Amino acid sequence: RAHDAAAAQVEAARELEEKAEALRAEASAANAAVEEKARALQERRRGFEEERLAAAQERKGLIAERITVSRTAEATRSLQLQLVDQLAAAAEEGEEDEGAPG
Repeated sequence: RAHDAAAAQVEAARELEEKAEALRAEASAANAAVEEKARALQERRRGFEEERLAAAQERKGLIAERITVSRTAEATRSLQLQLVDQLAAAAEEGEEDEGAPG
């Protein structure tokens, strides 16, 4: 009878060991899944940050272009005003030349 009790305890211990092994395997699989999700999240975050950086660089380029266009437009206006002044001065000189005795 003592032998049967010992055999039953050994069997119970073996079952507990099998359950523990199954739980360790489950925990390991769950841990691997969590790590994979964390890697995927990190990858998405890196992609998002790269896109954000690219957008910021593009925005910076557009701002630089806008400044260049604005400066070019201002220079063009300035030249147009100078031309108008020169044409007006030339017209005045032409009128003076026509009116002067010759």
